[in-house]
Order: sequence, then structure tokens, then C-alpha cells
Amino acid sequence: FRNIWNGDILNIRITVFSFDILSSLVFSFGLFFFNKKKYNLNNIHFLVLFFLTYIGFNLSTPPLYGVYSYVTFNRQLILISFGFLLYALQTDNNYLKNTLVLVSGILIGSLFFIMITNVPIFLLIILFIFYYERKMNRIYVFCMGLILSSISYFLFVETFSIFVNHFVELFTQPTSGTIPA
Repeated sequence: FRNIWNGDILNIRITVFSFDILSSLVFSFGLFFFNKKKYNLNNIHFLVLFFLTYIGFNLSTPPLYGVYSYVTFNRQLILISFGFLLYALQTDNNYLKNTLVLVSGILIGSLFFIMITNVPIFLLIILFIFYYERKMNRIYVFCMGLILSSISYFLFVETFSIFVNHFVELFTQPTSGTIPA
């Protein structure tokens, strides 16, 4: 990203702000059509839903526009993933449904490598949605996305053995905040 931003803080802030708006748009789009089909709510306006999503999500997790950190990236991937998932649950097109569920699985799978602490909660929510909708065959497509995300991480970022070594070092080496004996 250094070639894109050239160290300019304004470009970084515009990029983070743009991805924040894009992720809120994708989530609002999915939520709008899910509510419209599932609960027959025709009186909700899309822009109202978008602004409520954007404001509400920024109130719960304040945007960090000064830097592009793992928190903002994590937040944006969650919104996009759930937006795709909600749209997939309401559409009748089987190919589009499987594609959106697969992409949602890839995005949620990448959260494991970005911020592992929230992945179990999101996986439980997604499994509940699939169970609630009685579309258990979509779990296989979602799990394929999780596996594809892991494979691409180990192919392009770091090898599996290096990942395991770093993971083991995390638990075997003392932290810097310990008091020497």
C-alpha cells in the first residue's frame, strides 16, 4: 500500500473512510432486502437504514481514521460478510446464494488471522442463521470459504510451519510484563 498512499495521511484517511462507507453500504443493502423479503417490511427506506448502520456502528466502535489498523479492517470485513450473508438468505437465485455464502466464508475465515478473539462468536451467529433458515447445505459452502481463506493465507502470507511456530512461541515465551524471580 505504500505505493498507493505515498505516505500521505490524507490519502490514508480517505481510503479508510471510503472502505467504511462501502462496508456500511454492503451491510445495509443486505439488511434492507432481507427485511423486505423475510418480514415484508416495505416502509423502511434504504438511506435511513444506511445512515443508522453507519452511525450506530461508529458509535459502538469509533472509527480510527488516523491509521488503518487491524481493528478497522476487522470491522469492515464483518460488515461486508454479514451484508453478503443477509442478502444470500433472501435471494432465490441459487448460484448467487452460493457465491455470496462462499465469499462470506472467505471474509470470516480471514478474521481468524486478523483478530482471532471474535471469530467463535461470529461463527456461532452464522451457524444459528443457517439453522434458523433451515438451509444446512449452505454451511458446507460457508466452510469451503473458511478453508479457501486458510489455504490462501498459508500460500501467500506465511507457511503453515511458520504460523505454528509463531503460535507456539506465543504461549511458551514469557511476556515482557512479568516480574523476574
